[in-house]
Amino acid sequence: MAAVAARPAAGTGLTREQRLELLALLEEKAYRKARRKMLGMFPESGKHARMLYPKHMQFFEAGAAYRERCFMAGNRIGKTEGGAYETTCHLTGRYPDWWTGRRFDKPVKFWAAGKTNETTRDIVQAKLLGEITHASGRKGVTGTGMIPGEDIGSITWKQGVPDMVDTVKIKHASGGWSKLGFKSYQQGRGSFEGTEQDGVWLDEEPPIDIYGECLIRTATTGGLIYITFTPLEGMSETVMAFLPNGLPDAKDAVASKVSASKYLVMAGWNDVPHLDEKTKTELLEATPPYLREARSKGYPVLGSGRIFPVDEEAIKVQSFTIPDSWPRICALDFGWDHPSAMVWIAWDRDNDIIYVYDCLRVRETTPKDQAPLIISRADWIPVAWPHDGLNTEKGSGEQLAELYRKEGVNMLWERAQYAETGTEDGAKVSRSSVEAGLMDMLTRMQTGKWKVFAHLHDWFQEFRLYHRKDGKIVKLKDDLMSASRYGTMMLRYAATPPVPTTRIDPSRRKYDWRVG
Repeated sequence: MAAVAARPAAGTGLTREQRLELLALLEEKAYRKARRKMLGMFPESGKHARMLYPKHMQFFEAGAAYRERCFMAGNRIGKTEGGAYETTCHLTGRYPDWWTGRRFDKPVKFWAAGKTNETTRDIVQAKLLGEITHASGRKGVTGTGMIPGEDIGSITWKQGVPDMVDTVKIKHASGGWSKLGFKSYQQGRGSFEGTEQDGVWLDEEPPIDIYGECLIRTATTGGLIYITFTPLEGMSETVMAFLPNGLPDAKDAVASKVSASKYLVMAGWNDVPHLDEKTKTELLEATPPYLREARSKGYPVLGSGRIFPVDEEAIKVQSFTIPDSWPRICALDFGWDHPSAMVWIAWDRDNDIIYVYDCLRVRETTPKDQAPLIISRADWIPVAWPHDGLNTEKGSGEQLAELYRKEGVNMLWERAQYAETGTEDGAKVSRSSVEAGLMDMLTRMQTGKWKVFAHLHDWFQEFRLYHRKDGKIVKLKDDLMSASRYGTMMLRYAATPPVPTTRIDPSRRKYDWRVG
């Protein structure tokens, strides 16, 4: 019987055998592409061209000059992808031609870490190595993560955590093997002690003690440490290490130098091309209001815990010469290890508007040191002070407020408190109630009756950071806010300048109290 010739499949011009061979080739191509993901990242052109990701490029480039970097960004903008990509470049030595960041020309030792063992495994490990396989009774990885599959060498597995890698060897382009270890903050600071590292990638915000330990591990090698996270924990110590003013100096800034070794990049939904307007709208609607700035812009969460949820631009005004008819008061918050703070307030009585026109913070100074700073602004301005002023000084046995009086400071004769006991929901409110003072300030801010001179950067820094956690005021960088509250409570004692009023000759006195 004659053999039947293979017939082309209808409409394709290919035989069945040819179609199977083509399918096998396409599957092999897809498999190889999946195992070389890094080679397709940040291309020259197309809808995901690297020029459309300026924040990522800035983050990579800063590695050449700064040991510590932070990519503080909103959700879904690709910050973890960026961290995985850079880590892969260092481990493999496969730097793209356009790379302007730090380069290692030999195998390196790196750590990659996340919050818990499970998130490290499911996010960080998966981004770098791909999914876990259990073929032929042996555990392995697919190599479909950022690190090319053919560069993945021997793996050791972490005891007690299913499918979590402990260490893995990665082939370096120069020859030899890099070593990558996976860790989690859950393991505690002690697990980050010991060996020197060329670099550490921390995905999600680390506790400050773990960050410090990682910094020590890279100190002797001159290595890198970089964090990628959305700041959902509020103004933590780690956030404040990179964002001491609470917000970037310019909200539209691409990135900023924090110190000689630190660099911050902030990014939001509008900084990447892969999120269209429909997606951004849907994401925003699904996000609680107090988390929206964090998830969409990468701004730290203060949200529902923020004490003054007011746009600072609404209370900010340019400085001007204050009329002599406006009463003034100074308010003092005592401090030593945390700063003593002074705030000067002018009161437009006709319109009932408070203007904060000057402020000062000084650390570890005595009443004798501070008195000239207060008096130089104008010795006639009355000074409000809190209940701490009734405490006696150990050496002399005198009250703290009295020590200022002896130095010529015009201290009021009663501590900061309202004139009368108020009521709230039928209950009495103390004359010195903190909450009553804060509500007074907030109401004024919301109704246009509280203004602050725009150049008072220290005041606005505290204003941005002032928040609650678990319902309690966070006593961290709140000195000027406390002083502002004392001044508000004692506004009834604000005074106008004595007569006759004459402008002070600038050549004889450095500070002109009329200008502020």
